[in-house]
Amino acid sequence: DAVFLLQWSPKNDHVLASGGDDGKVMVWDVN
Repeated sequence: DAVFLLQWSPKNDHVLASGGDDGKVMVWDVN
């Protein structure tokens, strides 16, 4: 599996999104 995209939320410093080669977009709370 590979991650192609990581993007921090512009409104919340503790949230990021990742996009992988499986077509899924995952939203992570890293707080």
